[in-house]
Amino acid sequence: MEVKAIINGLDVIASGIVHVVGPNITLMLDAMPVEIVFITDFLGVRYTSETVGHSVKISLYNFSTMGDGMVVPVSIATFDGRSVYMTFWVNTINALQQARELRYTILMGPKLNA
Repeated sequence: MEVKAIINGLDVIASGIVHVVGPNITLMLDAMPVEIVFITDFLGVRYTSETVGHSVKISLYNFSTMGDGMVVPVSIATFDGRSVYMTFWVNTINALQQARELRYTILMGPKLNA
């Protein structure tokens, strides 16, 4: 039996929890790296996403509490003619040691111009 999750018309292609110690983590979507970088600048909780060549860099600013994130899918890239979205939630276990729990879901939309 195959299990498939669809949320608001988006196919869930990956979902998981990882424990991160340090300032970044890289998730691989096939051959496309998605680098998530944790940055502290005290200017409020926010995120940016940029595509650099065939990779994606997501900067998470000031995610330093027991619960910061985006539960509404945000667009991060296009892959194989489909929009790629991500939700994420960060629980900071110890800010000084840069120890975090990252919960993520990767979703894909329908084929563009299909």
